Amino acid sequence: MLGSVVDENSFRQWIIALKDWEYEIINVEEKRSDKQNRYLRGCVYRVLADYTGYDKDKVHAIMSYKFLLDQSWKSPYVKSTALLSPKEFTEYVDKIIDFASSFGVAIPSAESYDKVLNSNRY
Repeated sequence: MLGSVVDENSFRQWIIALKDWEYEIINVEEKRSDKQNRYLRGCVYRVLADYTGYDKDKVHAIMSYKFLLDQSWKSPYVKSTALLSPKEFTEYVDKIIDFASSFGVAIPSAESYDKVLNSNRY
């Protein structure tokens, strides 16, 4: 049964019909900001891509696997950054920055990156 669930009772019946599954109910209303996303992709991943020679998509895959691997389920999986709350997202970025610094790679702060972006606008 796919589609939207209209009310709480329909939702319960839908869940009951899907036996032998594990469920995680999360609030996806609270998402990271576009500014946070621009910093991650435009600064953090770019610096690491320049340092490693990998493209940003490869850097994203490696960092997600390193810091977002969830092994609490029967089958481990990598959490999507799109589903992280703003707080979780900030923690994820901080872990990447700490990891990069252990190799001597300096990633500018979000504030520094934002200043550079704003100074380049006409």
